[in-house]
Amino acid sequence: MSKFTLEKDNKGMRVTLTHATPTIAPDDTPDSRDFQVRFETADGNDAVIVTLTATALQTLGLQCAAHMPALFPAFTVASVEEAYRIPARAMKELGDRSIQLLLRECQSDTLIDFLWYMKDGDLIKLILRNMSQRAAEMMMEDVDTRWHGKNPDTALEANARRGRKAVLEIMGILRRLIYEEQIENVFGGEL
Repeated sequence: MSKFTLEKDNKGMRVTLTHATPTIAPDDTPDSRDFQVRFETADGNDAVIVTLTATALQTLGLQCAAHMPALFPAFTVASVEEAYRIPARAMKELGDRSIQLLLRECQSDTLIDFLWYMKDGDLIKLILRNMSQRAAEMMMEDVDTRWHGKNPDTALEANARRGRKAVLEIMGILRRLIYEEQIENVFGGEL
């Protein structure tokens, strides 16, 4: 028997469809580059349709592959790690005030893992520029101490999981700050 539930918690809306079959197709709107992911119950009475950009769909697919137990590699795969980095790269469009608001909300351990995992010099410079000089120096020392000689694209899976978690936590904080209208949404739609 199919079951459809919709609930709201502190992370947002959650839709649960049991015995649902997913299908993916390009959005049929003219000039659209989006995709529709449809989850339909076995009895055909309930369905949820989610529209995703091509980048969001690719990110979702790569993240799903990273979490499949049968495909779980001992070491990371660069394309899978990129799926976590792609959405976070838009942070480079944030202004200094927005970065400062974000930094106030972040735990230093999360930020250390995030900076290592992102491998993005421009993003690192943006974040460090919005800290005091001493705090920025200490942050980079902590990144070097924890991650010296480890590349997130070739690291052990357990290390990469820590980096992925940091990205997801920081994106969650950004999502909340955008929802609270403290930070402008530079992500071009749903975050």
